[in-house]
Amino acid sequence: MLPAVALAMEGPRYVEMSGLLKIYGKEKPSDELSGFSLFINGEAAKELYGEIKSDPEYNWCLDDGTVTKWAGNFECSMTKEENYSCSVGLGIEDQRIYRGESC
Repeated sequence: MLPAVALAMEGPRYVEMSGLLKIYGKEKPSDELSGFSLFINGEAAKELYGEIKSDPEYNWCLDDGTVTKWAGNFECSMTKEENYSCSVGLGIEDQRIYRGESC
């Protein structure tokens, strides 16, 4: 179970969060790095999608009508059916932010 997400809008407000945590070892994305990817779905992802100020772009990786917004390496997507998801990758050793998934 993942914790609730506090969004910085008008002060703390908590939204129930669901998602998936993928932990990877030394083989991804390079031999020197271990870390994890965090995937967020549902209402929390919808609210995060709304908070990203970039324009949505067609997601050619999925090529199914999904549009994606990016804030650096953090990304949130909306499908044609208006299902929302977000992802981000975090390096444990170097404490850097990476994309949560590749194309």
